[in-house]
Amino acid sequence: MKKRSLPLTNANSSGARLQLESCLLAWPSDPHVYFLLARAARRARDLDQAERYLLHCEHLQNDRSDPRLGDTELERMLILAQRGNLKETEHVLRRRIQQEHPDRLLILETLSWEFMGRNRLSEALALLNLWLEEQPDDYEALVRRGWVEEHMFDMDKSAEDYRKALALRPARDNVRQRLAEVLLKRNRSSDAMAQAEELVRPST
Repeated sequence: MKKRSLPLTNANSSGARLQLESCLLAWPSDPHVYFLLARAARRARDLDQAERYLLHCEHLQNDRSDPRLGDTELERMLILAQRGNLKETEHVLRRRIQQEHPDRLLILETLSWEFMGRNRLSEALALLNLWLEEQPDDYEALVRRGWVEEHMFDMDKSAEDYRKALALRPARDNVRQRLAEVLLKRNRSSDAMAQAEELVRPST
């Protein structure tokens, strides 16, 4: 099966990671900082570093009832899922979604991406719909759903989601290019040309 090119993701948390890494200078033994670093590294797909931070967090974690600490077990499952081990994690992660786990959106973010990469498009779409029910103006979810709809040949809905995403972040040329291509597929040449003109318009 041909692997489709996925849309660029905005999950890269490099800025947040830099800030958190500076926090280690002030709180080098705080497990909460290591947990947040593990999460930021995982979302940026730096999985080896995420596991190292998580180990530090668990080593320093004395009071497991501390409300500041997140679900380290869930983070480990999400790392496994992102490594491609859906067979070991998918059932548990789906159950966490149904149980409305506090980090439900992070699970939806991870599973929808993995399903997209495996061409499980209808399943990805269902998860993205859940994500957007809770956060209708989430840029990342809109771009992903637009991509899924495009590859399911629902060009009208795809164009709608790409437009919504661009309303939130007009400077995202990669999304505008996708929108132009979708409009061309719908024989909406003048609308596609308008998007192409935006792509070449000098920034002010």
